[in-house]
Amino acid sequence: MRSQYATERRDRAEDLRRTEESLAVERKERRAEDSRNAATMLMEPVARLDEIVKWLPRYGGGTFVDASGNVSEVGKARVRECQEALSFAHRSMNTTLLGVKDRELTSRYRKLVLLADQALNAPLEPAASSRATTDVTNYLRYVRLSLRRFIDGEPLPPEEKPPQLTRKGRSAWSPTHTPMAELDV
Repeated sequence: MRSQYATERRDRAEDLRRTEESLAVERKERRAEDSRNAATMLMEPVARLDEIVKWLPRYGGGTFVDASGNVSEVGKARVRECQEALSFAHRSMNTTLLGVKDRELTSRYRKLVLLADQALNAPLEPAASSRATTDVTNYLRYVRLSLRRFIDGEPLPPEEKPPQLTRKGRSAWSPTHTPMAELDV
């Protein structure tokens, strides 16, 4: 009788342990899926930033101004588009990004938003403005590749330092550890 009770107790304890392990695995899988879903949602603000990057040097350089010195109607619309896209990216950084449970990926997204903000709002010399557009575009593509790999459960591309928009020189930023062809996804 005593050995039967001990056996039943041991069996119940083993069943409980297996159930707890199974629940822990399910919770971990659910958190990973939630994190991938949040990363998927970040693709929209990245796409919106991608749409406005071409306007960054004109916005920062003031070329939305017409001959009389006033901002043209097209210019006003472009300025609004730039501000709305950047505002959306900032809001996503403070909401959706919190659901992504990968520090490196969240850091890359934050750096992209800060880079776009700098390109949009910091005064840049005309030569630097053109390069800044390419820098932001290339870094955006690098972040987009990082998001896609994370969403697909693949390893992130190697970490890269973001470009410094105010640096000297004419060469555009490109990742040193990731071929540019991989960024064309």
